[in-house]
Amino acid sequence: MRLASTIIAMAGWRLEHLNAVWVTGSVASVFLAHVLINRADWRLTLPYFLFTLVFYYGGNAAILRSDLPARAIARLGEERAFRAYETLAGLMFLNQGLGVGCMAALHAPRLEQAVPAPLVLAAGVALFVVGLVVKLWATLTVGVDVYYFRDMFLGRPVAPICDGGPYRFLRNPMYSVGQLQGYGYALLYGSLPGFVAAGAGHLLIYASWPNARLCGERTLRLARTRRSHRHRNEISAIAKRVVVKNAGPNGHAQRLHRLGHRTPSDSCHDTRARTGPGVAGRSACGGDSLTLGAAPGIGLTAGARPDRRVRRQRLVQSRDRAANRARAGS
Repeated sequence: MRLASTIIAMAGWRLEHLNAVWVTGSVASVFLAHVLINRADWRLTLPYFLFTLVFYYGGNAAILRSDLPARAIARLGEERAFRAYETLAGLMFLNQGLGVGCMAALHAPRLEQAVPAPLVLAAGVALFVVGLVVKLWATLTVGVDVYYFRDMFLGRPVAPICDGGPYRFLRNPMYSVGQLQGYGYALLYGSLPGFVAAGAGHLLIYASWPNARLCGERTLRLARTRRSHRHRNEISAIAKRVVVKNAGPNGHAQRLHRLGHRTPSDSCHDTRARTGPGVAGRSACGGDSLTLGAAPGIGLTAGARPDRRVRRQRLVQSRDRAANRARAGS
C-alpha cells in the first residue's frame, strides 16, 4: 500500500490530502494534455511545455526563496500553510510530467530515423526503469513530505539526516539519476522533441534553481547544529545532577561536581570512558559511575570541563591544602 501511494504521490496526487482545488486543477490539466497529445501540434504543445517549466521551476524557486512561507505560517499555522503549498506543489509535479509527455507526442522523422528503432527502444526501457526505481527508492527513504519540500517550506528539518538508501552512493539521487525516467519515456515513443524537453527540465534543476541545493545544505547544517546543541544541553543537565560516591572530606567533591568542576578523584573515574557512551559501569575507585557519550567513539566523564575550568579547580585545591596545613599546624 505504501509503495502504491508513494508512486501516486510522485505523480502529483497525495490521496490522503486531496482537496477540491487539487482535484479540479488535476482534471483540467489532464484534459488539456489529452487534447494536446491527440493534436500533436507544436504550435500548441510548445507554449504549454514552456508554461510547465515556468510553473514548476520558477514557481518553486520564487516561493521557497521568498518570505511567503513565513507569512503563510504566521497567518495559518504550519499545517494549514503547508497544505496550501502542497496542493500547488502537486499540480506542479503533475504538469511537469504532462509537459514532457505532450512534447513526446511530437516527432522529427528525419533525425529520429538516423538511430535504429530497437536500440532506441532498449535505451528507453533501461533509462525509464533505472530512473523510476532510483527516484522511488529515494522517496521511500526520505518520505513523501521531503519529496514535497516540507523541510524547505518550514525552514527546518522534518526528518533525521539521511545517509541510507540511494543516498549512500549519490548526493541527490532525485535530481540526478532520478530524472532519467523522463529521457526514457521520450525514447519509448521515439521522440526527439520529448528527449530534448526532458533534458531542458533536468538542466533547469541545476542551472535555474540553485535553491534546491542551497535549501538542502541549509537543512543539513540546521539539523546537525540542533542535534549537537540538544546533545550538549542533555549532557550538561545530567552532569549537574551527578553525585559521585566516595567523595573527598566535607562533601567538597560533591559540591564541585554539582558546580561542574573536576576533583582529584576524577582521575580514577576517567577510566569509565572505556565503557562507551551512555553505559553505566564500575569505576576504578569503587562505587557506581556513569559515562556520558559526547559523540560516537568519544567517552565524556561527568564533570569533565575545558582547561579554564581545570585552572579554577587547581586554585580551589591549593586553597584547601593550605587550609588543611594551617589546621594541622594549630
